[in-house]
Order: sequence, then C-alpha cells, then structure tokens
Amino acid sequence: MSDTLGALLAQQACTITGRERERAQLRRLLEPGGPVVAYIHGLAGVGKTTLVHAFTADAREAGFVTLELDGHVVLATQREFLAALGGSTVEEAAAAVGARGERVLLVLDTFELHAVLDHWVCRTMIPALPANVRVLIAGREAPCQ
Repeated sequence: MSDTLGALLAQQACTITGRERERAQLRRLLEPGGPVVAYIHGLAGVGKTTLVHAFTADAREAGFVTLELDGHVVLATQREFLAALGGSTVEEAAAAVGARGERVLLVLDTFELHAVLDHWVCRTMIPALPANVRVLIAGREAPCQ
C-alpha cells in the first residue's frame, strides 16, 4: 500500500490505456541519439496532461530526473519562468536544470498559458539548456509557430 496519495497517483499514472503509440514516440526522447524536444498539442480535454503524467513516470523509471512546470502554477513572465527553473538569468536557470541530474526531463504543461513566452522559450531558453536535458511541451497549440 502506498504511504501517500501522491505516491498512489504516481503509481496510477503509468496505467493509462489506448495511448501506447504516443508513449512509444515520446520514449524516443529518453534514448541516446533520440530527439531532444517534443511537443504534444490538441484540444482541451483530449488527455494531453494524462499522457504527460504517464510519460514522466516512464522517464523516472528510466532514470531521468523530471522537472515539471505547469502553466496554471508558473506565471507567464520571464522572471517567474526563470525562477521556477532555479535561476534569475537564462544561464543560471539552464545550469540549474542541467545540474538536477545526469539525465533530466523538463516538462512544460499547459503551455498555452505561456503563449506570450513561446518565442523566448523556444528560441532562447531551450537552446541554452545543457545537452543532458530533454524537453517535453504540452499545450493546446503547437509551440514556436
């Protein structure tokens, strides 16, 4: 029996059905030589966040440290975004994310709430991250349009 509700929820995150193809595609992020950034997009309610939770459980099982930022929690300003990553500049934040572990997965969920930061995140923040970091973005719209 799980000690906490959070542990039980994490355990259940792996049990989604019907998304095997998408999870297999996302697992490529975890492979050496695989893609370094992926995004999930679609209408509200189609299960993006459920898929993200299942995949982050897969990533942790594969030995990745995960850092999850949700657009509902982190304000859509560069300063707040950097602080959530652990720094006050792009360089500090990138180094802080990379220092979390040998293999790190940065997850940006509900990214549509950060639309004002889309260009900056995709063109400045993500390229500054160290090579041991992989990124998954999920939102209603495809990022970096």
